[in-house]
Amino acid sequence: MKPLFALSLALFAASSFANIDRTALPELPNVYVYGPHLVSAGLPKSDDYAALKSAGVDVVINVIPHHSKWDKENGFVPDPASARASGLTHYTVPFESAEPVATMEHFIAVMDRMSQTDQDVLVHCAVNWRASGLVYLYHAIKTGKADKTELKPWGDLEQAFAEAPNLKHFFDVVEAHYGLAPAL
Repeated sequence: MKPLFALSLALFAASSFANIDRTALPELPNVYVYGPHLVSAGLPKSDDYAALKSAGVDVVINVIPHHSKWDKENGFVPDPASARASGLTHYTVPFESAEPVATMEHFIAVMDRMSQTDQDVLVHCAVNWRASGLVYLYHAIKTGKADKTELKPWGDLEQAFAEAPNLKHFFDVVEAHYGLAPAL
């Protein structure tokens, strides 16, 4: 009886603490690995979702807004049906640059729910600026410390903010609301 209990406990422990296998991740644009349970990237292709599942990802959080003209014109259209067909849970938390605090609160609620369930998460947008930005702000809010290395997918932060003033505005509003030090 004891060996069976020990085996059951070992199997439970192994399944409870699964990690994302970075070596098994598909070739996603602009991937950033935060740790064993969280990555961000640009938009996965429809056939990437099965590989994401095999790599240990449980949940995909898409932050591309439904009504984004820029994303649609540039071919960045999410495919939640393929994610779900591959066995992944799919959430959409639209990055609304006109509603920074509401967007951040929605993202915090979803990320907090994921952390309570020990699920491994991929957060994505088109090119991993909005996704990594939200993760950076989430961590800064939760820990009280901002780690600018989490903005590595942006390349030159000053240039990125110059190219996307709506992102700078988003950061300014969220940083002021939560009392964070400015990223730039």
